[in-house]
Amino acid sequence: MQLDKVCAVVTGGGSGMGRATAEAIVKEGGKVCIVDFVKERCEEVAAGLGGACYYEVADVADPARAEEIVKGAVAKFGYVNVVVNCAGVGSATRILPREGGVFPIETFKRVLDINLVGTFNYICQGALAMSEAPPNEDNERGVIISTTSQAFELGQIGQAAYSASKGGVESLTMPVARELARIGVRINTIVPGLVTTNMGSVDMLGKTPQVRPIRPEGAVDSAAQDFVFPLRRGYPEEFATLALEIIRNGLLNGASFAFDGGMRFRARW
Repeated sequence: MQLDKVCAVVTGGGSGMGRATAEAIVKEGGKVCIVDFVKERCEEVAAGLGGACYYEVADVADPARAEEIVKGAVAKFGYVNVVVNCAGVGSATRILPREGGVFPIETFKRVLDINLVGTFNYICQGALAMSEAPPNEDNERGVIISTTSQAFELGQIGQAAYSASKGGVESLTMPVARELARIGVRINTIVPGLVTTNMGSVDMLGKTPQVRPIRPEGAVDSAAQDFVFPLRRGYPEEFATLALEIIRNGLLNGASFAFDGGMRFRARW
């Protein structure tokens, strides 16, 4: 797919990997609708990207808003041929918390709603829009990119909900690729390790975002010994270059691409 023909919806586009991807698409001549839970983030990104970008504030777990947003992007751009799912939250909660009791089931459900159901909402609505997008010379009409995490198979203590949600997203890739082949739509997944983003906890939703330092004391210093090469976290801009290659390369389909520098999560840091 030619990057200057891209008309995309990017969830989680107000910060981190979603923002970097939206910026990269616009830089290549494409157009983007960013979707994020935090209005201030959306305003900042859209202001920096000019007329090629606009934003929608939404909870990605809301299927009605997903339908409304994707249809709105089609109305504004003429078609939608790319969806990049970057919206997500974490939850550092143990099955048996130190303070007693058990993992709150509502927290577990909320993490799955955002990370898994939210991704599925935009896969469904994106696929519907792409079924009517103009095809290229390979009869390709669209590309979907989802974001999981190394935690889907190497989840750490306290990541039960997060790992379960990302495992669900990972499992969607092949069945969706097989089904959407008939309309000329590809789907792939990017699997990050440690990346310098500000992804927050589900408990922080609706509160003022807290910008975390790139190298928080303790965790990253401890994790550094597990890096292979390079000896650092990934950058959102590097995620974006991988996303652009997936969009551009028509033979990439039904696959998961590690973005982790060869490191592997251990049980705890």
